[in-house]
Amino acid sequence: PTKGENLKHCLVLVNTDAEVIGASDEEFLYKILGAVKRQANDVMIANISTANDDSISAFLVEHNHKHLLGFGLNQLPNEMEATVYKPLNIKGKSYLLAEDLTSISQNQDKKKALWKALQSMF
Repeated sequence: PTKGENLKHCLVLVNTDAEVIGASDEEFLYKILGAVKRQANDVMIANISTANDDSISAFLVEHNHKHLLGFGLNQLPNEMEATVYKPLNIKGKSYLLAEDLTSISQNQDKKKALWKALQSMF
């Protein structure tokens, strides 16, 4: 399941029990994205909780992206080595792995770590 138009080539992968993203997580995500000049239709949110690596890889190929944000994922697709809150650049594309949105929204240190990572990414 997805939401958004991906107008600025920014994919947001989430791992959640909600259909795409829960209402409170969505509100928090849009605040985060607003801080880096992205609006709802500028990104595409995809819930990958039931997806396997092959379907995630196909999704990434199908939806052109310059930035990929992963919230609540164990790893990035294709076994890319990533550390939480440390942006990764591969072939002109930026990747960022972070904890789930609920955890971040409830912890000031995690918010600061995410903000610092996003500033260096965008």
